[in-house]
Amino acid sequence: MTAGTSAQVLNTSMTSSLDIPGFKDDAVKDYVQYLQGQWRSQEYKDQFEKAGKAVLDGYLDLDEVHSKQNPTFFTNYGVEEGIAALFMVCL
Repeated sequence: MTAGTSAQVLNTSMTSSLDIPGFKDDAVKDYVQYLQGQWRSQEYKDQFEKAGKAVLDGYLDLDEVHSKQNPTFFTNYGVEEGIAALFMVCL
């Protein structure tokens, strides 16, 4: 592998898979609001808020959540398993 090829591979791996414009922390907050808007239940809304807080507290962005698909991260934060799955799948 040449140095040019190595750099090309590195740049490819750093490309955003979701291509979300704007600030990444705002994207997390907007995504939480979107998910909350899909449910009438305040319990669901509170769980989505908790999931978003977990992402921000963990200094993650939506790309990382999407690529890692780690529901345990959320459940360890106290998010219900179903909400954790929805948070990742709906991306």
